[in-house]
Amino acid sequence: MHNQFKIKDLGKLHYFLGLEMLYKADGVLVCRRKFTMDLLKEYDCLTYSSVSSPRDFTIKLRSGDGALLSNPGYYRKLVGYLKKDLTLGIFLSNDPNYIVSAYCDSDWAVCPDLRNL
Repeated sequence: MHNQFKIKDLGKLHYFLGLEMLYKADGVLVCRRKFTMDLLKEYDCLTYSSVSSPRDFTIKLRSGDGALLSNPGYYRKLVGYLKKDLTLGIFLSNDPNYIVSAYCDSDWAVCPDLRNL
């Protein structure tokens, strides 16, 4: 390919389009740590405390209820959620026998719009 196109090997990819590649012995972790930190710095949100979820689970949401993000405290919770663990991402294993597993803890039965579909 080098004969047809001018190609230069830049080595391992570390940061591209907001995605950060963290290389480990058993694979690569793709996350948005740097991008998230840059956002938190730009909007002066580094002092906010972290939270495990930005949502109050006692509130039942419906698709047509209320204005979007009308509660200013929600923004603080959302920023705290982003700060919770900056290294969360997608792990790509280099093990040829690796099996992808996914879990979801959503409870669609509590959604008044979807539970009867």
